[in-house]
Amino acid sequence: MASSHFYQSEIQMKESIADPGDFWAALNFWIFFAVGHPLLQSILWIIDVLHGTPGPMLADLVPALFLAGNAAVIYAVSASKEIRNGLNIFALSAFISYVGASLDGPAGLWDFNLALDDSYAGKVVKGCPTYDEVRQKSMDDFDLAKYQGFWYEHKFYDWTQFKEVYDTTLDIKITENGKGWIDDFAVKGPSPDSTSLSWDKSPVANGAHYFMLGRVDERNSK
Repeated sequence: MASSHFYQSEIQMKESIADPGDFWAALNFWIFFAVGHPLLQSILWIIDVLHGTPGPMLADLVPALFLAGNAAVIYAVSASKEIRNGLNIFALSAFISYVGASLDGPAGLWDFNLALDDSYAGKVVKGCPTYDEVRQKSMDDFDLAKYQGFWYEHKFYDWTQFKEVYDTTLDIKITENGKGWIDDFAVKGPSPDSTSLSWDKSPVANGAHYFMLGRVDERNSK
């Protein structure tokens, strides 16, 4: 049911967007989060197990018990076709169930919402809304130049976002011709709350930067 509803929303979204590039950009963004969430959470769980495993350390890096457990699992998977097939079926089923539950939205089993339809201002917004559906009258006097600057993310209502990151900032600049914007998007992660044993071992514990580009809608530029 959720998959069928998602497909219908995709068709409606594609028909309402004039530029095919905009449609595929949005879909690829959705796919990134749909795949990224289950993979990231699995990786973070393994890392926390790694740093929480007791016993002596090898080269002061990896617990000997953790390596022994990995060796035992790898041997069992490589030596037994039944275990290998069973593990593959379990992993694929878990992935499909995770994404499928997420398509149900916030009423599903997980902590994020991949549904393209959502509730906004007391009504259901079908698929990706058009610009005119969400534009507010306050945009009439919007000064685009004031949008530039260094911003701190305080809170968001976006179920697709990774809860594992924190200290999110945006450094936004308008291009010289005024027709585009550049965002230096910075995050730290994972957060101490999500991985209490290993958060400070992360390669992005001190922050990572991602650069995003966008077009300025002429109806909102001064």
